[in-house]
Amino acid sequence: MAVNSNPDPRRSDPDLRSWLEQAYPILERTVRRVGGTVEVDDILQEILLHLLEQKSRFTSFEMFIAYARQLARWRSIDSLRRHARETAIGGLEELERYSSGAGGQNAEQALEASDYIASRLATLPPREREVMVRTLQGETPDEIAHTLALAPATVRSFQRRARYHLAIKDE
Repeated sequence: MAVNSNPDPRRSDPDLRSWLEQAYPILERTVRRVGGTVEVDDILQEILLHLLEQKSRFTSFEMFIAYARQLARWRSIDSLRRHARETAIGGLEELERYSSGAGGQNAEQALEASDYIASRLATLPPREREVMVRTLQGETPDEIAHTLALAPATVRSFQRRARYHLAIKDE
């Protein structure tokens, strides 16, 4: 009798297949509860692939489902963080585009851009606004920290929160 040297992982372990079938709805609920609806299918695929790779670690369904649920939480939170970073970066790029005066603007366009930036910055808390004004003027976090008597890490934290707020409030 010939032995298949490369068996299909879904067929090689009937317990694993039934565990995955039982776990899928639980994992889907966990991902939706933690991360909303952002990239649910992608997150679930990553989780299932990871579980297939790690199948030798599990000796019981309880151990398997506990690991799978924790993995679902981690992947969902990672996805939310990634989405928030991408959104925040996009909002900052939009502000920088307006503040850079790219490509021969006339006085009316420059005034419109200035009004837009001022209205967006006005939505920020005072300290975040102060840090972002200095950032848009070209100061580095270290220079801002020295001027405002703050730690550089605090300045970077204000910048990160301001970028997040600027990106979210317009949508």
